[in-house]
Amino acid sequence: MKLLLLLLLAFPATLLLKGPVVAAQDATEEEEAVDEDGVDDVMAEDEDDEAEVEDDDNTELTEEKEEEEEEALVGEMKASPNADTTILFVKGEERLNGFLLIFIFIMRGLVVLFISGLFCSISAQPRPCESPAQYVGSMSMTAADGIITSAATYSYDAHAQQIRFRNYMTVFNETILMDLLMHFKQGVMYEIDYSRLRCEKKALETSFHPTRVPADAAFMGQVILGTTSVPGLGLLTNSWVGEIPEIQAQYMLTFAEFTCLPVSASVFTPQTGWITMSFYNHLLGVQNPQDFVPPFFCPASASDEHLPKTNFLKAIRPSPSDDQESSRKN
Repeated sequence: MKLLLLLLLAFPATLLLKGPVVAAQDATEEEEAVDEDGVDDVMAEDEDDEAEVEDDDNTELTEEKEEEEEEALVGEMKASPNADTTILFVKGEERLNGFLLIFIFIMRGLVVLFISGLFCSISAQPRPCESPAQYVGSMSMTAADGIITSAATYSYDAHAQQIRFRNYMTVFNETILMDLLMHFKQGVMYEIDYSRLRCEKKALETSFHPTRVPADAAFMGQVILGTTSVPGLGLLTNSWVGEIPEIQAQYMLTFAEFTCLPVSASVFTPQTGWITMSFYNHLLGVQNPQDFVPPFFCPASASDEHLPKTNFLKAIRPSPSDDQESSRKN
């Protein structure tokens, strides 16, 4: 760095020192060269004029050639009627306009996709569904503020409108076995007691309601039972609420999204209060056809006019007896 600074300082000083000496020598040489330079300047100006004329001619020829080449290229760009493919070369402005058109087209497509997705998400809200026509399963039930609890198995056949319901019920610490066979088409129900070989036939007032979400039910929400962290360990369910005016009932139902099998139900009527049910262990199809056949000791030809009347909810939730009610109060 020091050496570089010295050179930068020394070089201008050297030029200043040599300036006067060289100037004296150059003065005489310049006077001798003035005459020669005058002659040379005149000749150079003549040559420059001739060169400029030639350059102008060459420039005009070159421009004419370029115009002819451009016209030839334009002629070559015309598509042949027999050509399979035509490639067009456009200028920068035309290419920019093309890019703008493509961008606008893409943005319109994105807007259409967004609106379509919005409508799909709205239409994807769960709709009331109906369970498979035949299946068997298990259920647990709680009623009368926890006084009545039960665990049951059942067989369901929507084609023939019949249900077999075997219920192991506890009422005030007393266990009761209830075996019900309901034929909704005939409007009869059998209360079966195998331990005593007794069978009571009753008039079933309730019409058959397939296991389904009523069409007028209001969708309440969607939840996953289990976990989605591991595939196959989560069950997607839909919850619904509504009313059944025929029996003055209010309900809240939960069904599986994909199979439409029942998961839980809560039903309230003025006669029975709240009944809460949970469903599990389902198998599709009728596993035992004999479930829907009355036992041999059931009455077959009794007159239906004088039969005691009941309905589905009363049958699966019998009222506590007076003795049991009084013992509960005490």
